[in-house]
Amino acid sequence: MLYFSRPENFNPRFSAVGIYLVHDEKVLFLKYTKKYDQAWTLPSGKVEPEEDESDAVIRETLEEVGVKLDKDKLIHLFTAFASYPDADFPWFVYRYDLSEEPELTLSDEHSDYVWVTPEEALKLKLIQHENDCLKKAFNI
Repeated sequence: MLYFSRPENFNPRFSAVGIYLVHDEKVLFLKYTKKYDQAWTLPSGKVEPEEDESDAVIRETLEEVGVKLDKDKLIHLFTAFASYPDADFPWFVYRYDLSEEPELTLSDEHSDYVWVTPEEALKLKLIQHENDCLKKAFNI
C-alpha cells in the first residue's frame, strides 16, 4: 500500500527517491529492461546510508540517465510511505524543470525512455502506485 501520511506501525528498512524530470510540459519515463515486468517508471532508487535524499536523487539521475542536476533547482514535492509485506520505506518525490531536453544515456536497468505529458503517462504500463504519485504530483 502507498500512503500520503505516515501510517501507524510504519517501520522503514530503507528510504527511496524518485524524480519527475520535466521539459516543455512533458515528463521523462524510463522502461525497465527486465524487472517489474518492463513497466515504466521515473528515475529512482534507494538512498545510500551516507546520503541525504537530495544527494541520492542527484546520484540516481546521473546513474540512470546521465543527467547532472543542480541541487539548488530540486523541488521536493511530497513524501509518500510505501508499506509492503517485506518492507516499509519512505518515498521522497522530487521535480526538476529542465530548460532544454537533455541527451540521455540509459543505464542497463532501462531499455527505453519517453517524454510524455502527465496525462499521457497515465496510459502507460506504470510501476505499482505510480498512478497515485503522478496524480498527486501534477494535480490530475
